[in-house]
Amino acid sequence: MFSLQSKISLARSTLFQDQPVYVQFYITARCNLTCNQCNIIYANSDVEECNIYQIEHIAENFAKMIAALGGPADFIEQVDHHLEKAALIVPVMPKQSGYLVKMDARKIGLSLVSLGGGRTRADQIIDYAVGFENFVDLNDYVSQQQPIALVHARTNSGAERAILNILKACVIAEEPEKNIQSNCVYDRIALDQDVEED
Repeated sequence: MFSLQSKISLARSTLFQDQPVYVQFYITARCNLTCNQCNIIYANSDVEECNIYQIEHIAENFAKMIAALGGPADFIEQVDHHLEKAALIVPVMPKQSGYLVKMDARKIGLSLVSLGGGRTRADQIIDYAVGFENFVDLNDYVSQQQPIALVHARTNSGAERAILNILKACVIAEEPEKNIQSNCVYDRIALDQDVEED
């Protein structure tokens, strides 16, 4: 489940206790957005994706961690009861029917920040009830019957602003794009990598 580098980092943190132990579990390396900046999953590309039994084990351990930190013991079983929900869930309806051939992930991310689901300063509080879900895949057909995504928002004005930003971040065409790459990582930049200058 962990790459060799991750195991070394975890062992060092445990042994020396000079830095916090930070673990992220990526259940899947699949994504339907074509982002240029997202490569964190592929830093451990030699690690296979989790199977259903490993996912269940991770969820069980996560539930134990929540309970040990004073949270509810039934968090996983009753997640809808324990997490606050936004007052509004609004579909993002395209202005025209067609195929979604491009999404600007940065604009979508900034739209989430403006909705309250992220922050621009460390002292800001994140609203975990707001956000986006059910984005269609690239090259999927969208119409007045098939929204691009759903927006979870606190207010009508917040939902309207998020919808407008998502629509600006999406390109809809009459035909599907033939050259959409399945790998969503354009390139990976590492400290040990030489940078080519144009």
